Amino acid sequence: MRRAAAVWGGALLLTTAAMAQTLSTQQNPVHTFSTPGTHQVTLKACSWAGCATVTRTVTVLDPVPAVVSAVLGVATAEVGQLVPLSGSGKGMPPLVYTWRVFLGTALVREVSGAQAWLDTAGLAPGLYTVLLRITNGAGQADSLPAVLTLVPALDTDYFTVTPCRLLDTRAGSPLVSGVTRLVSAAGSCGIPAGARALAVNVTAVSGSSPGNLVFFPGNYPAPPTNTVSFMTGAVRANNAILPLSTDGAATLAVLPMMQSTGSIVHVLIDVVGYFAP
Repeated sequence: MRRAAAVWGGALLLTTAAMAQTLSTQQNPVHTFSTPGTHQVTLKACSWAGCATVTRTVTVLDPVPAVVSAVLGVATAEVGQLVPLSGSGKGMPPLVYTWRVFLGTALVREVSGAQAWLDTAGLAPGLYTVLLRITNGAGQADSLPAVLTLVPALDTDYFTVTPCRLLDTRAGSPLVSGVTRLVSAAGSCGIPAGARALAVNVTAVSGSSPGNLVFFPGNYPAPPTNTVSFMTGAVRANNAILPLSTDGAATLAVLPMMQSTGSIVHVLIDVVGYFAP
């Protein structure tokens, strides 16, 4: 007899001669459990020499979806910032995760995925409620609503600094294709922790294969755009305004994306100014 450790509230196929507590004497009966939970399945097999009985435990899982967690990464954000969303659920797969954002009773935005980002660009300042809806073939479930406060984006001023090298990987280890390097700007080159963006010149040096450099705030996901493209062995530079993390840590992420696995490139970041409220 094979043991089925867990099934999703549906049919259990037993490759046995018979199944206790049913009327079936088929070799391969199918039994549908009507309730989730732990069930005992007993097989009694008899021949001319006598009978043998074996009992196994089957755990039947509830197929109806349920929300286990639904978390907003921040409770307050400025309009235009990204808000991290993290949720989990249970139930019969596949589970579909949809974050629903309401202003009052009006649904203003939906975001898909258990781990997702809510882009607040275009939304008005105000109090929003956010809930996670999980659906599958057996039904749907909603989380309790969480409150998100959107405030107007702060105005920033530009401050110049004496040209300063924030990063030069030639003094350490190069960047590896597909691996994000986090750079802390706070306290370097006269940049305060509250800085929102940097005015820089970025340079790619001696890449071992063609590729590009993607820069983005240290607490954000990588965007689809890049700042510098380069060929093998070339030195390529570009001026840019690079946003920093929105968590007050003033971190900057750089991600090399190159044609060959394991490729490396050196990166220079020279700062000429920063933006801060």
